[in-house]
Amino acid sequence: MPHKNPDERARYHREYQKKHRERKLEESKRRYAANPKAFRERAAIYREKNRVAIRDYHRQWREANKDRMREWRRNYFAKNRIRMLSENAKYRKQNREKIREKSFGYKLKHLYGLSVQQFHQMWENQHGQCEICGTKFKERRTAQVDHNGDTGNVRGLLCIHCNMGIGALMHDTERLCNAITYLKNYNP
Repeated sequence: MPHKNPDERARYHREYQKKHRERKLEESKRRYAANPKAFRERAAIYREKNRVAIRDYHRQWREANKDRMREWRRNYFAKNRIRMLSENAKYRKQNREKIREKSFGYKLKHLYGLSVQQFHQMWENQHGQCEICGTKFKERRTAQVDHNGDTGNVRGLLCIHCNMGIGALMHDTERLCNAITYLKNYNP
């Protein structure tokens, strides 16, 4: 029964859906059982065509139901705590290198504004060695990213000793020169 008033039409549609829900669900199950592959393909095509609208709908729903989602997660974790912790531990054990790689990339981006590619480029430019003393790095993790604390500009890759030395001298070139003079005076 068509209604000109949009509110009345929506109310009628909700009532119709509620009234015929079981029958429509059975129909849907029957169509799926007859040809599951076609059913999944149609669903995939629909999702692909409406990807942005679906994403926006879900984003809005999550935003409107933050407390509900938080409560659901809390209850789910409480019920499945042991299983989830063991699965997480198993995943971390199996994917140790992948996790290390991701956290390394995150650390570079978060702390220094560098991408992994930029880090590797610096590594190649310095031939995998400290820019000050020339010590070869055993592995990538031993290289320290030296940066200016005030501006955040990255200067290069240093070994831990050189990086700590510069830090201990407060990145001050005058202090560094004084330290060099001091060492020259007291070392034969």
